[in-house]
Amino acid sequence: MIPKTKIQIEVARLSKKLTDISDKQTKWAYDHCIEHIGRISKKGITCLDCGHIWDEKPILLAKLESCKCPNCGHKLKVEETKKRVFKDSAYFGITTTHKGYQLFRLFFVSAKFFTNKSPEYSCHEVVQHWVSRNGKKVTLSVPRGGNLCYLDIWRWWERMEVRKYCHEVYNILPYKIYPAVKYLPEIKRNGFKGKYHGFHPADFFSLILGNNIAETLLKTGNIEWFKNFAHNQRQITRCWSAIKIAFRHKYEIKDRLLWLDYIDLLLYFHKDIRNPKVIFSDDLHNAHNKLVAKKREIQRKIDMEKKKKQAIQEEEAYKKNKGKYFGIAFSDDLINVRVLTSVQEFVEEGDNMHHCVYTNNYYKKNDSLILSATIGGKRIETIEISLNSFTIIQSRGPLNRNTEYHDRIIELVKKNMPLIRKKSTLKNSNHERSKQRTVSHVHL
Repeated sequence: MIPKTKIQIEVARLSKKLTDISDKQTKWAYDHCIEHIGRISKKGITCLDCGHIWDEKPILLAKLESCKCPNCGHKLKVEETKKRVFKDSAYFGITTTHKGYQLFRLFFVSAKFFTNKSPEYSCHEVVQHWVSRNGKKVTLSVPRGGNLCYLDIWRWWERMEVRKYCHEVYNILPYKIYPAVKYLPEIKRNGFKGKYHGFHPADFFSLILGNNIAETLLKTGNIEWFKNFAHNQRQITRCWSAIKIAFRHKYEIKDRLLWLDYIDLLLYFHKDIRNPKVIFSDDLHNAHNKLVAKKREIQRKIDMEKKKKQAIQEEEAYKKNKGKYFGIAFSDDLINVRVLTSVQEFVEEGDNMHHCVYTNNYYKKNDSLILSATIGGKRIETIEISLNSFTIIQSRGPLNRNTEYHDRIIELVKKNMPLIRKKSTLKNSNHERSKQRTVSHVHL
């Protein structure tokens, strides 16, 4: 892609002036990154690097897995096979500096070994990661063909360009890194001691140069926290005050992720996370679960308020559509059944019965009527009636289960169905009820 930012333009310019890999570095890559083959034949062992053949005792030959060529000194993987051509490839990296940038260069080296001629080697630079002194990273690479999941199809003969960062494509961990390395002074100043702790070098440099928290964690030897920070920067940044207090008091945190969630909950409730008495708990799981329950209750109330506001907006349409049925109520001296007369009642019915009479917008259905069955004011089942056939579609108790009164409720509603049928012949206020269309029904 075309360089757009100031740092991209500068890096693209500097990249063109980089010197090619040296012969010494190339030879090192061939010697240390490629698997060299010793082929067993009737003549003995043949080194496919230099072509040297030597005899080995038959007993030792059968047990050999690797050996050293007495001529060129390469460590060889011993293979007894009729195969005559062998291929191998690997990535290796060079860590250096250039014009105030920490630079990591990635090379793809490959080899082809033959039984009757000298091997063929190739080495091409495929990716460059440039990291500025303040941790900003720019990635350049040659184009890559084929499936994005297959990393070895590089069009190395084309020019290297700035690429949109993609961790899976360009952050390839090399098999080995060339031992002669150069670092910016800031790298060592910020706590680097030669180990990358499982990170890609470019990511590691960017992290410790660009973030004070990462630098502090590395310098203080809190490597596990450092690794957590790399993958969870926002949360650890929010909780940083509490983390520093924990370090200062040598508080043992056995479950870091749970403790961080606990601190987030304390922040939600506006607690002082600089107070050791607040952030330290003898029973972390119990303290965490109590706050979770408290937060859920608050969120439930917030959701209820949203539902109420939405219900107010939809109330008028429901009254126009079903208003003529309002007031229908009947009883058998124990069970009371009545029509729900507002959208707000749908909200309360759904929340109390834990079913979807509100969330699935049953109040918007033109061809059905919803009633609520109660005993002593307590809701027991919700009934849906078809206004086309005047039959009961469903009657559901809490969590969509039938109650012990289910059959009695069904009989009571059937007995009073003529009352509902009679009301359906009346006109709604301000408009005629439109011709109904049958729709499919789901569980409440």
